[in-house]
Amino acid sequence: MDECKPLVHGHPVAMGRLADCYYIGWGVTEDPAQAAVWYQKAADLGNAAAKSALGTMLMNGDARAGVVADATRGFALVREAFAQGFKLALHKVACCYLTGKGVEMDAVHGVTILRQIINEGDDHAPQAQARLAYCYYVGNGVEADTVQASLWCQRAADGGDEDAIHMLPMIRTCNFCSARCGGAG
Repeated sequence: MDECKPLVHGHPVAMGRLADCYYIGWGVTEDPAQAAVWYQKAADLGNAAAKSALGTMLMNGDARAGVVADATRGFALVREAFAQGFKLALHKVACCYLTGKGVEMDAVHGVTILRQIINEGDDHAPQAQARLAYCYYVGNGVEADTVQASLWCQRAADGGDEDAIHMLPMIRTCNFCSARCGGAG
């Protein structure tokens, strides 16, 4: 793969894919630090997928890659990626608003974005449904409602979302439980 490096210069999509290879060790020795370098180069040339990947690394920090957390810069990159049409970034933007990571917390806006993803029938709709279920479960951006939480969680589980599959029994139990254990039930 090292022989490919000269070929990718000036080609942001190729740079982003090379970064992906380094990040997961596909065809090269896994090297998250090199991945960060190539994501940055691709992002500098406008590649939306690379902006989203680098933004995610920055929002959380990535010790393996030597990337120090900078949630504000990370959020800005992810938002730019979405503005360029990279739909996967929209779920990340919603999560940032729900948690206040890199942006002032606005859970109502985060829920609105989740509903947008769901209504568009995006490939990431099950993830958005699971996140919306959790919002209903804990009352983040919406009023706590275990019936709605259960409904959205079931839809997400039906769509194959692993988190929803594991969360559904807990939400259903809470929905019918009369004890106040700290859940929304």
